[in-house]
Amino acid sequence: GLPNNHPDRFAVSIMLNILGVGMSSRLFVEVREKRGLAYMVRAGSSSYRDVGVSYIQAGLDPARLGEALQVIKGEVMRMATEPITKQELADAKTSLAGRLALSLEDSSAQAEWFAKQAMFNTKIETPDDILRAFNKVTVKQVRETAARLLRWDEMRLAAIGPFTKKHIMKLVP
Repeated sequence: GLPNNHPDRFAVSIMLNILGVGMSSRLFVEVREKRGLAYMVRAGSSSYRDVGVSYIQAGLDPARLGEALQVIKGEVMRMATEPITKQELADAKTSLAGRLALSLEDSSAQAEWFAKQAMFNTKIETPDDILRAFNKVTVKQVRETAARLLRWDEMRLAAIGPFTKKHIMKLVP
């Protein structure tokens, strides 16, 4: 992930939106819709002053864990190695704009938005500033950011269930 003020944070938001936000995301389609491997699968991030984290969460059938992890790994690696389409980029921008608008529908949400901006960011950005930043992101920027951040050998896996580390390590080479 990336810290709050990193210049590539908008490309990361778009990348994660394509990968795992909503029912048309790559992970949802591949893991849930096509294969029925999960009820819930999503990608997201949290950013702080100095660090950030990007993550994938999934509720998986323990009996099909290996297959699900392979599909997830495949989608992560595809995001890291292949360019997104122009349509995926446009759809992600629309999705993020809609989510932003919905998240700021009441005055308390707007107050929280600006308070967080004042406390954690180097400058206060309005929602319109954020939308302009999203609209500037290119296919190339998403591709380069994904290649830099989505490195399988640097990722961590946490599993809750009747598994040992040895068992999990065999499932995801």
